[in-house]
Amino acid sequence: MIRKIGIIIVALSLLVLANGTTCLAKVPGPINKLSYGLGNLVTGVVEIPKQIITTYKKNNIGIEAITTGLLKGVVYCVGRTLAGAVDTVFFLIPPYDHPLIKPITEAY
Repeated sequence: MIRKIGIIIVALSLLVLANGTTCLAKVPGPINKLSYGLGNLVTGVVEIPKQIITTYKKNNIGIEAITTGLLKGVVYCVGRTLAGAVDTVFFLIPPYDHPLIKPITEAY
């Protein structure tokens, strides 16, 4: 029973993410802010490998990429996840078109 509820929540989150970031990205509203928040909440963990790879590409030193990139990735992960949580909880409060942190799909 709990597993089915978890699957339903994940499916709905992906639906909101897919719909909100593509179709509603230009239309400010509560659903837009909710989709930004859920996007940051779900993809916050992606910052860890992303920062390791970015640090390696920038400095081309393996051990520095693992240590510095990992630390930077954890900090960015926590920041993105918390910002996503705040945007998700307070999605009914304006402004709707300015998330605390832009989702990874729009950051670059």
